[in-house]
Amino acid sequence: MNVIILILAAVLHIAPANEPGQRLMLTGRVFGAGGRPRAGIAMRVWHTDARGIYSAAGENTPRLQGTTRTGADGSYSIDTIKPGLYPGATSGAHMHFMIDGHPDMILFDGPKAIPLTRDANGVLHGTHDFHLGGAK
Repeated sequence: MNVIILILAAVLHIAPANEPGQRLMLTGRVFGAGGRPRAGIAMRVWHTDARGIYSAAGENTPRLQGTTRTGADGSYSIDTIKPGLYPGATSGAHMHFMIDGHPDMILFDGPKAIPLTRDANGVLHGTHDFHLGGAK
């Protein structure tokens, strides 16, 4: 007997609804070597708050963080806020990822920024696919 396990990508909620900042919904897929979608891949995500701060003074763990797994088609969804710039910075707002042991980062400003659109409710939406193993 063959057993098929379907993995559905849940929405990772990082920032609570009352977190100050611009709401952001980030979606995409994770692909492996040969461009195949990677199901069930662990994704750890962390970023600054709207003021550009990771955590309270003296703490080493980012306050806005979470872990999820990709869906059967390699998809992921993250509900959070747009990260702020580090205090004093003029560019470089970003979000960190650890995907199946591989570090990565998404930029929200500058020439390599992912495009964001705003829906009727004011929520920002962005899409970014990750390619592991050198396949693009």
